[in-house]
Amino acid sequence: MSTSRYIIVWTSAVLLLLVGAGIFNLAVDPFDVFGVRRIDGFNATKPQASDHTFLAKSHQLARQRPATIVLGSSRPDIAIDPYSKIWPAEFMPVFNFGIPGNELFGIGRNLEQAAATGRVKFALIFLEAEAILSANPSNLPWTPPTPFENARDALKSTLTMSALGASLATVLTQRQPDNPDLNERGATSEAGFRGEVRIDGYGELFTQKNDWYLTQARQAARRWVGQEEQLFGPESPSFLRVREMLGLCRLRNIKPILILAPSHADRLETFAALGLWPAIETIKRGLASLGDEAEVWDFMGYDPQTTEAVPRRGDFAGQVQWFWEPAHFKRALGDLILRRIFGEPGDFGVLLTPVTIDARLAHVRAAQESYRTMYPTMRKRLAQE
Repeated sequence: MSTSRYIIVWTSAVLLLLVGAGIFNLAVDPFDVFGVRRIDGFNATKPQASDHTFLAKSHQLARQRPATIVLGSSRPDIAIDPYSKIWPAEFMPVFNFGIPGNELFGIGRNLEQAAATGRVKFALIFLEAEAILSANPSNLPWTPPTPFENARDALKSTLTMSALGASLATVLTQRQPDNPDLNERGATSEAGFRGEVRIDGYGELFTQKNDWYLTQARQAARRWVGQEEQLFGPESPSFLRVREMLGLCRLRNIKPILILAPSHADRLETFAALGLWPAIETIKRGLASLGDEAEVWDFMGYDPQTTEAVPRRGDFAGQVQWFWEPAHFKRALGDLILRRIFGEPGDFGVLLTPVTIDARLAHVRAAQESYRTMYPTMRKRLAQE
Protein backbone atom coordinates (compact mmCIF):
# COMPACT_ATOMS: atom_id res chain seq x y z
CA MET A 1 0.00 0.00 0.00
CA SER A 2 1.37 3.37 -0.99
CA THR A 3 2.07 5.99 1.66
CA SER A 4 -0.62 8.33 0.36
CA ARG A 5 -3.22 5.53 0.33
CA TYR A 6 -2.22 4.49 3.85
CA ILE A 7 -2.68 8.07 5.07
CA ILE A 8 -6.12 8.25 3.43
CA VAL A 9 -7.24 4.95 4.98
CA TRP A 10 -5.83 5.88 8.40
CA THR A 11 -7.45 9.33 8.31
CA SER A 12 -10.77 7.88 7.19
CA ALA A 13 -10.70 5.33 10.00
CA VAL A 14 -9.95 8.02 12.59
CA LEU A 15 -12.75 10.20 11.26
CA LEU A 16 -15.20 7.28 11.31
CA LEU A 17 -14.25 6.48 14.90
CA LEU A 18 -14.59 10.14 15.85
CA VAL A 19 -17.99 10.44 14.19
CA GLY A 20 -19.14 7.15 15.74
CA ALA A 21 -18.01 8.26 19.20
CA GLY A 22 -19.73 11.61 18.70
CA ILE A 23 -23.02 9.96 17.71
CA PHE A 24 -22.80 7.59 20.67
CA ASN A 25 -22.06 10.46 23.07
CA LEU A 26 -24.92 12.49 21.63
CA ALA A 27 -27.32 9.54 22.02
CA VAL A 28 -26.27 8.95 25.64
CA ASP A 29 -25.93 12.68 26.47
CA PRO A 30 -24.09 11.90 29.74
CA PHE A 31 -24.06 15.52 30.96
CA ASP A 32 -27.63 16.27 29.80
CA VAL A 33 -26.36 19.13 27.65
CA PHE A 34 -28.67 18.35 24.70
CA GLY A 35 -31.73 17.04 26.52
CA VAL A 36 -32.07 13.89 24.38
CA ARG A 37 -34.77 11.40 25.31
CA ARG A 38 -33.97 9.30 28.36
CA ILE A 39 -34.37 5.56 27.77
CA ASP A 40 -34.63 3.02 30.59
CA GLY A 41 -31.58 0.78 30.73
CA PHE A 42 -29.58 3.05 28.41
CA ASN A 43 -29.36 6.65 29.63
CA ALA A 44 -32.34 7.21 31.95
CA THR A 45 -30.17 8.16 34.91
CA LYS A 46 -27.29 10.62 34.54
CA PRO A 47 -24.64 9.75 37.17
CA GLN A 48 -21.94 11.67 35.31
CA ALA A 49 -24.05 14.82 35.08
CA SER A 50 -24.03 15.11 38.86
CA ASP A 51 -20.25 15.55 38.61
CA HIS A 52 -20.64 18.35 36.04
CA THR A 53 -23.52 20.11 37.73
CA PHE A 54 -23.12 23.66 36.48
CA LEU A 55 -22.57 22.57 32.87
CA ALA A 56 -25.63 20.33 32.95
CA LYS A 57 -27.92 22.73 34.81
CA SER A 58 -27.05 25.72 32.66
CA HIS A 59 -28.29 23.88 29.57
CA GLN A 60 -31.26 22.37 31.41
CA LEU A 61 -32.29 25.83 32.60
CA ALA A 62 -32.23 27.22 29.06
CA ARG A 63 -34.51 24.38 27.91
CA GLN A 64 -36.89 24.38 30.88
CA ARG A 65 -37.51 28.15 31.24
CA PRO A 66 -39.20 27.60 34.64
CA ALA A 67 -41.68 29.68 36.59
CA THR A 68 -39.85 28.96 39.86
CA ILE A 69 -36.13 28.73 40.52
CA VAL A 70 -34.52 27.10 43.57
CA LEU A 71 -31.11 28.57 44.36
CA GLY A 72 -28.38 27.59 46.79
CA SER A 73 -25.70 24.95 47.30
CA SER A 74 -25.74 21.14 47.29
CA ARG A 75 -28.19 21.15 50.20
CA PRO A 76 -31.27 22.32 48.24
CA ASP A 77 -29.80 20.65 45.14
CA ILE A 78 -30.41 17.28 46.81
CA ALA A 79 -33.24 18.04 49.24
CA ILE A 80 -35.72 20.15 47.24
CA ASP A 81 -37.77 18.13 44.79
CA PRO A 82 -38.96 20.17 41.79
CA TYR A 83 -41.57 17.49 41.09
CA SER A 84 -43.02 17.53 44.61
CA LYS A 85 -46.82 17.63 44.76
CA ILE A 86 -46.53 20.32 47.45
CA TRP A 87 -45.75 23.08 44.94
CA PRO A 88 -48.79 25.28 44.22
CA ALA A 89 -49.90 25.26 40.60
CA GLU A 90 -48.75 28.85 39.96
CA PHE A 91 -45.19 27.88 40.94
CA MET A 92 -44.92 25.16 38.28
CA PRO A 93 -42.73 24.28 36.51
CA VAL A 94 -39.92 24.39 39.08
CA PHE A 95 -36.20 24.15 38.32
CA ASN A 96 -33.57 23.28 40.93
CA PHE A 97 -30.50 25.44 40.28
CA GLY A 98 -28.66 24.47 43.45
CA ILE A 99 -24.92 24.18 42.76
CA PRO A 100 -22.61 22.16 45.05
CA GLY A 101 -20.09 24.39 46.82
CA ASN A 102 -22.00 27.54 45.91
CA GLU A 103 -21.61 30.61 48.09
CA LEU A 104 -23.47 33.88 48.30
CA PHE A 105 -22.01 35.67 45.30
CA GLY A 106 -22.32 32.58 43.12
CA ILE A 107 -25.99 32.33 44.07
CA GLY A 108 -26.43 35.94 42.94
CA ARG A 109 -24.97 35.13 39.51
CA ASN A 110 -27.22 32.07 39.24
CA LEU A 111 -30.22 34.31 39.93
CA GLU A 112 -29.11 36.65 37.13
CA GLN A 113 -28.79 33.68 34.80
CA ALA A 114 -32.23 32.35 35.69
CA ALA A 115 -33.88 35.79 35.44
CA ALA A 116 -32.49 36.15 31.92
CA THR A 117 -34.82 33.37 30.73
CA GLY A 118 -37.68 35.85 31.14
CA ARG A 119 -40.10 33.32 32.65
CA VAL A 120 -39.17 33.19 36.35
CA LYS A 121 -41.90 34.43 38.70
CA PHE A 122 -40.69 32.98 42.01
CA ALA A 123 -37.23 32.46 43.51
CA LEU A 124 -36.59 30.29 46.57
CA ILE A 125 -33.12 31.38 47.71
CA PHE A 126 -31.58 29.02 50.25
CA LEU A 127 -29.02 30.85 52.35
CA GLU A 128 -26.65 29.05 54.68
CA ALA A 129 -24.83 30.58 57.60
CA GLU A 130 -21.65 29.00 56.23
CA ALA A 131 -22.12 30.62 52.82
CA ILE A 132 -22.64 34.05 54.35
CA LEU A 133 -19.76 33.61 56.80
CA SER A 134 -17.34 32.56 54.07
CA ALA A 135 -18.64 34.75 51.24
CA ASN A 136 -15.90 36.15 49.02
CA PRO A 137 -17.05 39.49 47.57
CA SER A 138 -17.11 39.48 43.79
CA ASN A 139 -18.34 42.05 41.32
CA LEU A 140 -18.25 39.64 38.41
CA PRO A 141 -21.74 39.61 36.86
CA TRP A 142 -23.25 36.73 34.95
CA THR A 143 -22.93 37.13 31.21
CA PRO A 144 -24.95 35.21 28.59
CA PRO A 145 -22.96 32.42 26.91
CA THR A 146 -21.50 33.31 23.54
CA PRO A 147 -21.98 31.09 20.46
CA PHE A 148 -18.35 30.05 20.92
CA GLU A 149 -19.02 28.93 24.51
CA ASN A 150 -22.10 26.96 23.45
CA ALA A 151 -20.09 25.30 20.69
CA ARG A 152 -17.33 24.51 23.17
CA ASP A 153 -19.84 22.82 25.51
CA ALA A 154 -21.23 20.80 22.60
CA LEU A 155 -17.78 19.65 21.55
CA LYS A 156 -16.76 18.77 25.10
CA SER A 157 -19.90 16.69 25.40
CA THR A 158 -19.46 14.74 22.17
CA LEU A 159 -15.96 14.75 20.69
CA THR A 160 -13.69 14.22 23.70
CA MET A 161 -12.35 11.15 25.44
CA SER A 162 -13.81 12.36 28.73
CA ALA A 163 -17.26 12.47 27.13
CA LEU A 164 -16.78 8.96 25.74
CA GLY A 165 -15.72 7.69 29.15
CA ALA A 166 -18.73 9.38 30.75
CA SER A 167 -21.06 7.88 28.15
CA LEU A 168 -19.72 4.38 28.71
CA ALA A 169 -19.98 4.80 32.48
CA THR A 170 -23.55 6.06 32.10
CA VAL A 171 -24.64 3.05 30.06
CA LEU A 172 -22.78 0.47 32.17
CA THR A 173 -24.21 1.69 35.49
CA GLN A 174 -27.88 1.92 34.51
CA ARG A 175 -28.79 -1.33 36.27
CA GLN A 176 -26.96 -0.51 39.48
CA PRO A 177 -29.16 0.06 42.55
CA ASP A 178 -29.15 3.64 43.80
CA ASN A 179 -27.48 4.94 40.65
CA PRO A 180 -26.89 8.71 41.13
CA ASP A 181 -28.95 10.92 38.87
CA LEU A 182 -29.51 14.53 37.91
CA ASN A 183 -33.09 14.76 36.70
CA GLU A 184 -34.44 17.01 33.94
CA ARG A 185 -35.53 19.65 36.46
CA GLY A 186 -32.05 19.96 37.94
CA ALA A 187 -32.36 17.98 41.20
CA THR A 188 -29.61 15.57 42.23
CA SER A 189 -30.88 12.30 43.67
CA GLU A 190 -30.18 11.07 47.20
CA ALA A 191 -28.58 7.90 45.84
CA GLY A 192 -25.04 8.98 46.72
CA PHE A 193 -25.90 9.46 50.37
CA ARG A 194 -27.91 6.24 50.47
CA GLY A 195 -24.86 4.38 49.22
CA GLU A 196 -22.59 5.98 51.83
CA VAL A 197 -25.00 5.16 54.64
CA ARG A 198 -25.34 1.58 53.44
CA ILE A 199 -21.56 1.13 53.51
CA ASP A 200 -20.53 3.22 56.53
CA GLY A 201 -23.68 3.83 58.58
CA TYR A 202 -25.00 7.18 59.81
CA GLY A 203 -22.67 7.30 62.81
CA GLU A 204 -19.54 7.10 60.68
CA LEU A 205 -20.87 9.60 58.16
CA PHE A 206 -21.74 12.12 60.87
CA THR A 207 -18.33 11.61 62.49
CA GLN A 208 -16.46 12.21 59.25
CA LYS A 209 -18.46 15.30 58.37
CA ASN A 210 -18.30 16.74 61.89
CA ASP A 211 -14.53 16.49 61.76
CA TRP A 212 -14.40 18.15 58.34
CA TYR A 213 -16.78 20.97 59.24
CA LEU A 214 -15.05 21.59 62.56
CA THR A 215 -11.66 21.91 60.87
CA GLN A 216 -12.99 24.33 58.26
CA ALA A 217 -14.90 26.46 60.75
CA ARG A 218 -12.01 26.57 63.23
CA GLN A 219 -9.71 28.00 60.58
CA ALA A 220 -12.17 30.68 59.58
CA ALA A 221 -13.44 31.53 63.06
CA ARG A 222 -10.19 33.29 63.89
CA ARG A 223 -11.14 35.92 61.30
CA TRP A 224 -14.81 36.22 62.30
CA VAL A 225 -15.09 36.37 66.09
CA GLY A 226 -15.42 39.93 67.33
CA GLN A 227 -16.18 41.35 63.89
CA GLU A 228 -19.75 40.17 63.52
CA GLU A 229 -21.36 43.52 62.69
CA GLN A 230 -18.73 44.59 60.15
CA LEU A 231 -18.62 41.22 58.41
CA PHE A 232 -22.23 40.03 58.62
CA GLY A 233 -24.38 43.00 59.61
CA PRO A 234 -26.93 44.78 57.40
CA GLU A 235 -24.23 46.95 55.81
CA SER A 236 -21.71 44.16 55.23
CA PRO A 237 -20.70 43.08 51.69
CA SER A 238 -22.70 39.87 52.16
CA PHE A 239 -25.96 41.66 52.88
CA LEU A 240 -25.35 44.24 50.21
CA ARG A 241 -25.19 41.29 47.82
CA VAL A 242 -28.47 39.93 49.18
CA ARG A 243 -30.04 43.34 48.64
CA GLU A 244 -28.74 43.34 45.07
CA MET A 245 -30.51 40.04 44.52
CA LEU A 246 -33.73 41.45 45.93
CA GLY A 247 -33.33 44.51 43.70
CA LEU A 248 -33.00 42.26 40.65
CA CYS A 249 -36.15 40.41 41.73
CA ARG A 250 -38.06 43.70 41.94
CA LEU A 251 -36.77 44.74 38.53
CA ARG A 252 -37.81 41.42 36.93
CA ASN A 253 -41.10 41.12 38.88
CA ILE A 254 -39.90 37.98 40.67
CA LYS A 255 -41.20 37.14 44.15
CA PRO A 256 -38.21 36.21 46.35
CA ILE A 257 -38.43 33.84 49.31
CA LEU A 258 -35.27 33.78 51.44
CA ILE A 259 -34.71 30.59 53.45
CA LEU A 260 -32.06 30.13 56.13
CA ALA A 261 -31.44 26.41 55.69
CA PRO A 262 -31.61 23.96 58.61
CA SER A 263 -28.58 22.19 60.06
CA HIS A 264 -28.42 19.30 62.50
CA ALA A 265 -27.66 20.26 66.10
CA ASP A 266 -24.16 18.82 65.65
CA ARG A 267 -23.45 21.62 63.19
CA LEU A 268 -25.08 24.26 65.37
CA GLU A 269 -23.05 23.18 68.38
CA THR A 270 -19.88 23.40 66.28
CA PHE A 271 -20.66 27.05 65.59
CA ALA A 272 -21.38 27.70 69.26
CA ALA A 273 -18.23 25.92 70.47
CA LEU A 274 -16.08 28.13 68.24
CA GLY A 275 -17.67 31.35 69.50
CA LEU A 276 -19.65 31.93 66.31
CA TRP A 277 -23.14 32.10 67.78
CA PRO A 278 -23.07 35.95 67.88
CA ALA A 279 -22.31 35.85 64.14
CA ILE A 280 -25.28 33.54 63.56
CA GLU A 281 -27.58 35.90 65.44
CA THR A 282 -26.17 38.90 63.55
CA ILE A 283 -26.97 37.13 60.29
CA LYS A 284 -30.53 36.44 61.44
CA ARG A 285 -31.03 40.07 62.46
CA GLY A 286 -29.78 41.17 59.07
CA LEU A 287 -32.20 38.83 57.32
CA ALA A 288 -35.05 40.02 59.54
CA SER A 289 -34.34 43.59 58.43
CA LEU A 290 -35.19 42.46 54.88
CA GLY A 291 -38.67 41.35 55.94
CA ASP A 292 -40.29 44.30 54.15
CA GLU A 293 -38.58 43.35 50.87
CA ALA A 294 -38.98 39.58 50.87
CA GLU A 295 -40.50 36.65 52.69
CA VAL A 296 -37.73 35.45 55.03
CA TRP A 297 -37.86 32.05 56.75
CA ASP A 298 -35.55 30.79 59.50
CA PHE A 299 -35.25 27.00 59.78
CA MET A 300 -31.94 27.13 61.65
CA GLY A 301 -32.87 26.19 65.20
CA TYR A 302 -33.04 23.42 67.78
CA ASP A 303 -36.20 21.62 66.72
CA PRO A 304 -37.27 17.97 66.95
CA GLN A 305 -36.18 17.57 63.32
CA THR A 306 -32.69 18.98 63.91
CA THR A 307 -31.95 17.40 67.29
CA GLU A 308 -32.70 13.75 66.53
CA ALA A 309 -30.18 11.28 67.97
CA VAL A 310 -27.34 10.01 65.80
CA PRO A 311 -26.45 6.28 65.91
CA ARG A 312 -23.04 5.29 67.23
CA ARG A 313 -20.21 4.47 64.84
CA GLY A 314 -20.50 0.86 63.76
CA ASP A 315 -24.28 0.83 64.19
CA PHE A 316 -25.53 -0.01 60.71
CA ALA A 317 -29.13 -0.56 61.79
CA GLY A 318 -29.68 2.86 63.37
CA GLN A 319 -31.51 5.43 61.26
CA VAL A 320 -31.71 9.22 61.04
CA GLN A 321 -35.02 10.45 59.67
CA TRP A 322 -34.28 14.01 58.59
CA PHE A 323 -30.54 14.32 57.85
CA TRP A 324 -27.85 12.48 55.93
CA GLU A 325 -25.10 14.25 57.87
CA PRO A 326 -24.85 17.49 59.91
CA ALA A 327 -25.37 19.86 56.97
CA HIS A 328 -27.28 17.95 54.29
CA PHE A 329 -30.94 17.35 55.04
CA LYS A 330 -33.20 14.82 53.36
CA ARG A 331 -36.01 15.42 50.90
CA ALA A 332 -38.44 14.54 53.65
CA LEU A 333 -37.29 17.67 55.48
CA GLY A 334 -37.22 19.60 52.21
CA ASP A 335 -40.90 18.73 51.75
CA LEU A 336 -41.63 19.90 55.29
CA ILE A 337 -39.94 23.22 54.51
CA LEU A 338 -42.12 23.62 51.42
CA ARG A 339 -45.27 22.82 53.40
CA ARG A 340 -44.43 25.48 55.99
CA ILE A 341 -43.65 28.09 53.35
CA PHE A 342 -46.90 27.39 51.55
CA GLY A 343 -49.07 27.77 54.64
CA GLU A 344 -49.14 24.53 56.61
CA PRO A 345 -49.15 25.33 60.36
CA GLY A 346 -46.37 24.00 62.55
CA ASP A 347 -43.51 24.86 64.88
CA PHE A 348 -40.69 24.12 62.44
CA GLY A 349 -39.52 27.35 60.82
CA VAL A 350 -40.37 30.94 61.67
CA LEU A 351 -41.08 33.91 59.41
CA LEU A 352 -38.47 36.54 60.28
CA THR A 353 -39.44 40.20 60.48
CA PRO A 354 -38.22 43.14 62.57
CA VAL A 355 -41.16 42.35 64.87
CA THR A 356 -40.46 38.61 65.32
CA ILE A 357 -36.66 38.55 65.44
CA ASP A 358 -36.11 39.13 69.18
CA ALA A 359 -38.59 36.42 70.16
CA ARG A 360 -37.06 34.04 67.62
CA LEU A 361 -33.51 34.53 68.90
CA ALA A 362 -34.65 34.09 72.50
CA HIS A 363 -36.58 30.93 71.60
CA VAL A 364 -33.55 29.38 69.85
CA ARG A 365 -31.27 30.23 72.80
CA ALA A 366 -33.72 28.57 75.21
CA ALA A 367 -34.01 25.51 72.95
CA GLN A 368 -30.22 25.37 72.74
CA GLU A 369 -29.92 25.26 76.55
CA SER A 370 -32.62 22.60 76.79
CA TYR A 371 -30.83 20.50 74.20
CA ARG A 372 -27.56 20.70 76.13
CA THR A 373 -29.35 19.72 79.32
CA MET A 374 -30.93 16.71 77.63
CA TYR A 375 -27.68 15.66 75.92
CA PRO A 376 -24.86 16.70 78.27
CA THR A 377 -22.30 14.50 76.54
CA MET A 378 -22.99 15.94 73.08
CA ARG A 379 -20.14 18.47 73.10
CA LYS A 380 -17.80 15.85 74.49
CA ARG A 381 -18.74 13.55 71.63
CA LEU A 382 -18.02 16.27 69.08
CA ALA A 383 -14.67 17.05 70.71
CA GLN A 384 -13.68 13.39 70.46
CA GLU A 385 -14.49 13.06 66.76
